[in-house]
Amino acid sequence: MNSGSREEHEFRLVIAFFAAPLTVPVSLLLLLLLFTDHTPAGVAIGIVVVGAFVSYAGTFALGVPTYRVLRKRGHTAFWIAMAAGFLIGVVTCVTFGIFFALSLDEGMQGVRFALTDLKTLASESRFGGPLGAISGLVFWLIARPDRHASLLT
Repeated sequence: MNSGSREEHEFRLVIAFFAAPLTVPVSLLLLLLLFTDHTPAGVAIGIVVVGAFVSYAGTFALGVPTYRVLRKRGHTAFWIAMAAGFLIGVVTCVTFGIFFALSLDEGMQGVRFALTDLKTLASESRFGGPLGAISGLVFWLIARPDRHASLLT
């Protein structure tokens, strides 16, 4: 392929890695607006900021390496992006739970609880998984790795 399509692919990839994680804080804000009667602005802003930070951390710590592995193996279908996003969302949510427990000085007991309590893990899966899947789909729609099968990044 010519350098123009390689440049276009790289541009779309950068935009996808920065835009897709925004689906998490936007979704959190929509959920707050739809399912709560009144949320103080400070709380809403805090949730959105924390959601953005966690989403970007998960994307760059797990999403970039996952993309590179899947891309190298030619796994570029939209459903793979959604499945990978789901798993990354769950792992990121569980990791947030661990760091949250540590921030509350719960120590190893809090970490153990975050990793073994089935209700907590189920909640994190129901919450982080779908948000990650949506983010994975948005990434795929922007980057469209299936259109550049001969370009390995």
